[in-house]
Amino acid sequence: MLSAPSPVRFVRRRPLVGVALLFVLPILVTPHLLRAQAPAGYELTFSDDFNGSALDAAVWAIDPARPNVAVSNGALHLITEKIGQDGSGNDLWREGKLATRVWMQRFGYYEARFRIGAATGLNNAFWLNTPAPYSIAANVIDRMELDIMEAHYTNKLNYNTHDWAPTHIGKGGKATASVDLSAGYNTYAMEWAHDNTLRFYFNGELKLTLAATTLRDAETFIPLELLFSTKVADFAGTPGPGLDGSRMSVDYVRAYDTPGFTSTASNNWGTETNWASGRYPRSTDAAIFNRPTVPATITIAGADKAAREIYLDHPQLPALTFVARADFPAAVLRLGSSGAGAVTVNARVTTPQTVALPVIAEAALHLNQFSTAPGATLAFTAPLRATLAGETLNILNSGAIDLRAPIEGTFGPLRLIGPSTTRLGAANAHTGETQVLRGTLLIAANGALGGTAAGTRISSGGTLALGEGVASAAAEPVALAGTGAAGRSGALELLDATAATLASPLTLEAATTLATAVAGGRLTLTGTVQSTTATELTATGPGTLELAGPVHSLRNVIHRGPGTLRLSNSDSTFGSTAEAAANGTLLVARGTALIAADAPNNAPGALGRSSYRVRLGTAAYAVAGEEAALLIDGAYTVARPLQIEAGNQPAAAVIGNTGATVSRFTGAIFLQRELTVRAAEGGTVRLEGIAQDDTAPGALRIEGPGTVELTAVNRHTGGTAVAAGTLRLLGEVASPVLVSGGTLTGTGRIASTLTCAADGRLAATLPATPAALAPLRVDGTATFASGATLALDGATAAAGSTWTLLRASAFTGPLPQLALPAGWQGSLAVVSNELRFTLQSITVSAAAAWRTEHFGSAAVDPGSAATADPDADGWANLAEFALGLDPLAVDGSAALALATATDRLTLTFTRRAEPALTYTVEAATSPAGPWTSIWTSTGAQNTAGPVTVTDPVALTTSPTRFLRLRLETATW
Repeated sequence: MLSAPSPVRFVRRRPLVGVALLFVLPILVTPHLLRAQAPAGYELTFSDDFNGSALDAAVWAIDPARPNVAVSNGALHLITEKIGQDGSGNDLWREGKLATRVWMQRFGYYEARFRIGAATGLNNAFWLNTPAPYSIAANVIDRMELDIMEAHYTNKLNYNTHDWAPTHIGKGGKATASVDLSAGYNTYAMEWAHDNTLRFYFNGELKLTLAATTLRDAETFIPLELLFSTKVADFAGTPGPGLDGSRMSVDYVRAYDTPGFTSTASNNWGTETNWASGRYPRSTDAAIFNRPTVPATITIAGADKAAREIYLDHPQLPALTFVARADFPAAVLRLGSSGAGAVTVNARVTTPQTVALPVIAEAALHLNQFSTAPGATLAFTAPLRATLAGETLNILNSGAIDLRAPIEGTFGPLRLIGPSTTRLGAANAHTGETQVLRGTLLIAANGALGGTAAGTRISSGGTLALGEGVASAAAEPVALAGTGAAGRSGALELLDATAATLASPLTLEAATTLATAVAGGRLTLTGTVQSTTATELTATGPGTLELAGPVHSLRNVIHRGPGTLRLSNSDSTFGSTAEAAANGTLLVARGTALIAADAPNNAPGALGRSSYRVRLGTAAYAVAGEEAALLIDGAYTVARPLQIEAGNQPAAAVIGNTGATVSRFTGAIFLQRELTVRAAEGGTVRLEGIAQDDTAPGALRIEGPGTVELTAVNRHTGGTAVAAGTLRLLGEVASPVLVSGGTLTGTGRIASTLTCAADGRLAATLPATPAALAPLRVDGTATFASGATLALDGATAAAGSTWTLLRASAFTGPLPQLALPAGWQGSLAVVSNELRFTLQSITVSAAAAWRTEHFGSAAVDPGSAATADPDADGWANLAEFALGLDPLAVDGSAALALATATDRLTLTFTRRAEPALTYTVEAATSPAGPWTSIWTSTGAQNTAGPVTVTDPVALTTSPTRFLRLRLETATW
């Protein structure tokens, strides 16, 4: 049904001879006032003959409030139907209204042939209007209405223009036809010229001309949609007896464009013959580019060129670039001297468009981009400036706009109306407020928000975005609210996987969401975050969001994840000081919250001053297989109580730390389900608060690889599972304890049962005096599965010493396997209700004796570990031991001697008579390898004394050779 966008020849669908005779004779117009079709040079852009039995839903959208629309017998019908009365006895009517769903246009020639309803009281309209998505509020976007025809029974013709905001301005005219408009089909048309002159036609007769100033009064540059509608309205007369069931019937509709720049060879803006009008645009004209044969570069030369607007439209329009000609580098484009200026790209354009010379706005400037085609960006690569200080820069776009050059200080406010993305790629100097009413404003350069005095405001429905690794250092105040623009996740959002910084102080004027869009992205906010209404801040997205500045005056911080929220300022004061079960000042629903600032000297700390519980794992945002985690990033303390939310959430609730530090949770932990406690490698997580059931039996799950300490009298009853790492029980637990995959140690009490699975492990460090060891206590039964392990270490004690390791009411299962230090021999026994270990003998290994000699103890600690280098001479302890060196003296310079003998390299070193050591000499032709073993010694081969190893490859064969010694041991 639709014949767009390709130009086609206008062909009528059926003969109109008889009807034409009826129209022409009574009107008696002169030939020069007749127009039978579009002006010469105009191209068809849209048509519908309404063939078939249904409306094309891809082309037309029916207003659900006026749905009485049908297609039959080759025509569109808008049917008027009486549906009852209201409570005051007034008749209620259902009418028809439809608009083009996607198609819209500025300028051109519009024509439709229709018959109106045969009753007074009905407005039969053929019109153009600002599409609803772009008309958002008075004083924000002017809504323009052009009534090509509002026809009333029997013969009233009404032509109108309406500029609806901020003050309604209506202009137009009326006429009377000499025919009954309901008796047959008539043709109604309007020509919208490049200079904004409007000419209205009835059956080819020019009925009204409205001067260009009519439209220049309206500060709107938005392409208009096309509509048909019927409406029972007072201004159409008193409802007549035939109104119920009457219909407006449309035979066809056509739209053509207005030609502008038509040259196919010359690219000079200032050549008069390059334009269809015979002259280049003047300050009140539109410069129209809507032909596929236009040269790709349009040059401006000589004096500045001025126009009201630049309008770009055509599906095959080339990717145009507007430039100053090389011999006139100072040339500029002046827009808007007639009241406002614009650069507008219509939705049909599929290519990028670039303005590469300065634009001078002589009034408010509008940048309108409606093409959503991939890559069809409207870019400005030269400065934008205004002739009068304080002019507004308005941006309305459903496609991408890229401002790569500065907005100069002569502009005042920058107003983004959206709904798409505008990129600010330069340091700007505009002095007014930066406003984001809808859509996304992307900061891609430091200083992009302009002068800091007026600040930036992000309304609900808008997003201030960062990307491209920008570090926005200006402390420009930013006020924001809401969850962001359509398609975005937050009112403030990092769009990519880079690390970006924003120094602006943020004020939340309502509940606000901050977001990261891509995993790996990191957004750091160094300014203060506060609220005017004690509202909620929500963090979401897969990346990392760090609140490095203080956070004040917020009621709740909600982390929805799945990424990381990092709180790293110790001066935060957010949160109420009153307890309320329904709220938590920090709520981690999904992802990870990192606490990276302590509360020194009783300062509020990163979690603020609230006594609310920190809540983990709420049902609203949980995702199967994911976690809600609260982790301490450093040796800090979380003093707030924690609540593990109840429900059937698939996501695990986790607390823990991130490094080799001691991190403390000192508040009570309210368990409504299982909580996982996870300590990092080498780190310790200490739970000093009481873990207790809240509304349901709660459980603890201990995971490593580090150590978790329980110091309080914990009252949870849902179980304690040690699945990895180490649980050091120094306090008490009321629940059964299962050790499966991890290690249990400590001197506390289990006021229930203990089960050690086959992959479970108990551990104890034995003091030299057995009585000094406080045993682990189990009120119930201690059960060991076959394969369970008991690992012991400690100080040297006399053979025959016995330690009590565990007391229980009963023991079941086989005794656990012993894992003892090298050289220890001993046995386990259950005596009464005690599990005891007796040391039978100790054979000290050579490595242990060496550690005792040099470090005062056989125990392995960070200073005596095999890979440690306490004297910092480049030789690890294992090498010092194997080569007979002193680990506390810098003495390894001569430990390896490299020489040549009979055309071969030799390596000489001292070998220790220690069977547990393996010495390997390797050779290569490059330090990068590959390395090949040429000699090895281990076990009984290790005899004490110097060893010389000779390379089997002669230097004359391979002049470049390297040797190295590798040392290994299975025990240390």
